[in-house]
Amino acid sequence: MFDPPDLSNLTATEAPSRLHEVAAALDVVARALDVEVLGVDQAQSLVPTLAAMGRQVDAALALVAVRLADGAPSDREAARWWAAQTGEGRFESRRRIETGAAVRPHHATRAAFVGGGLTSETARVIGLAAEADPASEGRLLAMAADSSAEDVRREARRVRLRSRDESDDEREARLHAGRHLVAGEDDEGATAGRLRCTNRQWAPIKATLDTYTEAAFAKARRLGERAPRSAYVMDGLGLMAHVAAGGRPGTLGYVDADLPAALRRLVDWYAGDSTRAPTERRRAPSPTSGAGGTTDGPPDDPASRSEPTASGSRGPAPGPRQRPPAPSMAGGPPPLDAAKSSYGSTPPPSDAGWCCQARPATSPASAPCPSPPCVTRSAVPSRPSSSATARTIASPARVGPPRGRERGLRSS
Repeated sequence: MFDPPDLSNLTATEAPSRLHEVAAALDVVARALDVEVLGVDQAQSLVPTLAAMGRQVDAALALVAVRLADGAPSDREAARWWAAQTGEGRFESRRRIETGAAVRPHHATRAAFVGGGLTSETARVIGLAAEADPASEGRLLAMAADSSAEDVRREARRVRLRSRDESDDEREARLHAGRHLVAGEDDEGATAGRLRCTNRQWAPIKATLDTYTEAAFAKARRLGERAPRSAYVMDGLGLMAHVAAGGRPGTLGYVDADLPAALRRLVDWYAGDSTRAPTERRRAPSPTSGAGGTTDGPPDDPASRSEPTASGSRGPAPGPRQRPPAPSMAGGPPPLDAAKSSYGSTPPPSDAGWCCQARPATSPASAPCPSPPCVTRSAVPSRPSSSATARTIASPARVGPPRGRERGLRSS
């Protein structure tokens, strides 16, 4: 029969040496524990005990880690050594040292942490709040006894913000100094990471990413796929990088109907299919009156000038806007190899709504396309599109509003 060691009247100087005896006893108990023979009630009764033991071990590790950091050249070196000895990651090692440093000066928080009443994260935020406002320590500890860990973290964050005597600009500069984006390979070989930045820096990134995420969501719904929103955010980030590098969404399987209107214009501009960015509006003086006027193009663009009309009003000057020439369709659609060489991908399958535009402009809208791979207009997705057909961005269709017969075809 195993006889546990007698730890009564244990002093601080004896604790390190007796810890090895406790570890040996715990090793015997852990090896003898067989969960297959435990009943459900017995397993439930063990959870509080094991959880408290885990919190006490975390407390001992945090305090030992910060003591080792005292003798290291820097916290970074201490974290590197700790990670090599324990098998933890460097981020977890640095966080353990930070927890020990935050808890060590505050006796009440330290006693609750060592006694198994606080988790590592809760003890860390209470210690940081107590450093900023010592009077808040007792209130936060009482709150931790009967509130959730998230409520305690939120209140500790409020305490720290109230205690700082800094302006909004100073706070922004302090947070900006701690910005970072770190990515690496996890245990399964996937890329994982974390980021931290100010709200001011994140706002335009999130607004842009939301637009691309909407496109990823529309594509998944069109294909009948279901995934968490976080998955679509990752897909939207990949699409955003692809477009910024000059790629066409069609190479990733997107069709025109998947893209929001603003994103379609932006993609066209990136690809050189427009003479200006979609949000660019310049003010140029009128060539006749000298008064400033809002134009949609550069000041020297003939299409942006205004000329008097017969009724006395001012209208656009004659002369088309300078656009890239539209591909000729006189001999039918371009060969498949030509489309691949020009746009980097083959046209998508027929269910994507792509049309080779070989249909004569005089044919009715419901007439089938003469080329077998294409589909009729009835098969185009029902989502409104700004183009004459629900083409893919990878197709060589002309960019711009419909003209002449196309307007009649579209209205029909």
